[in-house]
Amino acid sequence: MSDAEIKRMRFLVDCMLGRMKSWLRLFGYDTIYASDEADDGELLEMAKKEDRIVLSRDRELIERCRQRGIDALRIHSVNTAEQLTEVMLGVGIEPCTRVLRCTLCNESIKRLNKDDVKKLKEEEGYEYVPASSLGDLEFWQCTGCGHVFWEGGHWINIEKMVKLLRRRCMDAERLKKKLEHWIEHSEGHIESYEKAVIEADALGLSDLKTDLEHAVDAMEEATEWLKSAHRRLKLGQ
Repeated sequence: MSDAEIKRMRFLVDCMLGRMKSWLRLFGYDTIYASDEADDGELLEMAKKEDRIVLSRDRELIERCRQRGIDALRIHSVNTAEQLTEVMLGVGIEPCTRVLRCTLCNESIKRLNKDDVKKLKEEEGYEYVPASSLGDLEFWQCTGCGHVFWEGGHWINIEKMVKLLRRRCMDAERLKKKLEHWIEHSEGHIESYEKAVIEADALGLSDLKTDLEHAVDAMEEATEWLKSAHRRLKLGQ
């Protein structure tokens, strides 16, 4: 996904998904976090006005969004990696390690050169910036809150998360294709069973006809469950 595509996709995350908010920002997505005190009506108005996708574990809030024509995705898991996977499958985001947005305040960030970092070290409040790593690491600064970021030891954990998410999405895509194959296969069986019902009826074999009708009903029910599973996997619902 290009930087332009990332910039076009914006989110509003409710208070139940605080950790996921930081990850979405890290991946470059404009993400507003709603506090626990925020009014649902105001959140919906903001989402509609700013064309944001609402992410929440609140079933009622998601339903209200859909009634008002606001894109929304209900998150089911309480695990951060699983939550991010749901969003990736549900709306098509991609994890990346291109630093584009501040995880603290959501503003855009800029890359700093070595001289910029040295100057910052001389200013009050930037003592935490590791001067010993100036030659080895890349640095960025938020254009909003001024916080400085660099590829420290935590970057290893970020890269691990990105690899995990990409692997999970690949696995989900393989499972989706299996479900599509099973659905097609089941629908083919239903058609064959229905023809067999007609043949049994023509032969006057009522017991056989009844058994085959039960088989058709069971196969139709199984197919609907497969389709439901496919929708959940595809849409993250």
